Amino acid sequence: MEAAQCPGDPGLTPLVGELSVADADFRQWWAGRQVPSLRVGAKRLRHPVAGDVTLDWDSLTSTADAAQQLVITTAEPGTPSHDGLRFLASWTAVVCSCTARTADP
Repeated sequence: MEAAQCPGDPGLTPLVGELSVADADFRQWWAGRQVPSLRVGAKRLRHPVAGDVTLDWDSLTSTADAAQQLVITTAEPGTPSHDGLRFLASWTAVVCSCTARTADP
């Protein structure tokens, strides 16, 4: 998919050659143009404090510029992954100790 966006990229030919030599499946996929267009998926991460975290992700492509994407990651509520993310988020929580002030007349 990315190669189709920039077919004249000088780094593309050597990369395709290297991958073709190293992987028979890649050779078939490249020759058949069978490139999956993933828009959603799951990613498993291992955080040194929060442990294993599985995140679901969804990729949204801009209609104005297909090269611009927004990737949203979430964890299923009630899962250890969700708890791990909430724990990590608590490290950045800002507690405001200021009080609301009214403007002086």
